[in-house]
Amino acid sequence: MDFREEEGWVSHEYTLKESRPAFCFNVKKTSNNPLIRYVSILVPYKNGKPDIKVRIIGESENKPLSEVMLEITENNHKKMIQYNL
Repeated sequence: MDFREEEGWVSHEYTLKESRPAFCFNVKKTSNNPLIRYVSILVPYKNGKPDIKVRIIGESENKPLSEVMLEITENNHKKMIQYNL
């Protein structure tokens, strides 16, 4: 996976834009890796960055992309979330 910073912009007022960092991920898709899914999690915190790990549960080529189950571990406390579109 390649992660890089790119030029980005933000506007908090009409007709006024400011530069801001933007980032992108790139993954080369191959026949050995036909299914690629990106998961983004926003975690607010005040004191010290929390230890967050995310694992996709039960993903396969036969399962629809509209369904996902995630195991999220935050500071050794596990939570499961899922969605079906």
